[in-house]
Amino acid sequence: MSYHNLLSKTARACATYLVQSAAANAPQGQQPFIDETTVFPVKFSLDKTVNNGLVICDCVRWVRDDANPGRYLVETRIVCKTPGSIQPQNAGPQSERLASEQFVAQVFDLIFTDIVDADNTQLADNITSAARTLAAAEPDTNGDLNLFKCDEVVFEGGSGDASSDGTFWEDVLNLTLYVRATNATEPIEPN
Repeated sequence: MSYHNLLSKTARACATYLVQSAAANAPQGQQPFIDETTVFPVKFSLDKTVNNGLVICDCVRWVRDDANPGRYLVETRIVCKTPGSIQPQNAGPQSERLASEQFVAQVFDLIFTDIVDADNTQLADNITSAARTLAAAEPDTNGDLNLFKCDEVVFEGGSGDASSDGTFWEDVLNLTLYVRATNATEPIEPN
């Protein structure tokens, strides 16, 4: 695994995890609320419109994990963009706000529901599994994910704001992912 493309790899792994998790959690017979048309790694998000909601997986920085040679800490942002409200405050039902809050909650719940242990390894294993599934499905464009491994996820907080022109809201979940390369024989823990 080349570390020189670590931000892209981590963003693609996170985006794939969100799409797969939404599909797995969709009620039987219903379409998931997000899919590959609404969830993007940051490098594929610049020309997308917000419509009913958009999710961007943005990895902004990586540094070495000095305590664990060969492992890296990747600062990651899960960004939910939803349409802004143009209604006056006293205009009755705030449908845009309610739709935004529901969308953001559903996206963030996909991450929080996989926290089943104190060290967040279940979520990390599921991100790893998603990355490797993508590598197998698209070896020409995503084969570089076949040795990607996420060991741990740490929650760093969140933020939110409206765009300067008021056309969309942005809710952000900040994470640090501890990632590394593995050898081809290292097993992934079952999900």
